[in-house]
Amino acid sequence: MIALRKGLWLVLAGAVLAAPAWAATIRPGEVRVVEGRVSAVDVSYRTVVLKVPTPKGDLTVGVTLDEAVRPRIDGREIRLSDVEVGSTARLKYTRRDDRLVGLDLVVRR
Repeated sequence: MIALRKGLWLVLAGAVLAAPAWAATIRPGEVRVVEGRVSAVDVSYRTVVLKVPTPKGDLTVGVTLDEAVRPRIDGREIRLSDVEVGSTARLKYTRRDDRLVGLDLVVRR
């Protein structure tokens, strides 16, 4: 019984210590590209949220768009206010300090 408790404690301690490794979804400077449905847009804060389907369920990715980013549809620039909730989009993003920053947003018709 004591060995079982000790083993359980070691497993739990290992999980807690390993948590930062698997919880960190993206390292600073790493760039990822995802495609999914736009679930929210806030023009005043330049934020976009996508719901991205994965084999393990939906992943929600929320970013603040870099000031240089101009959303596009069919190759032409559009205003962020023209991005509609429910539309499909491809988002390229990275991590800067403690936040996710959008580097490119392409909306599909």
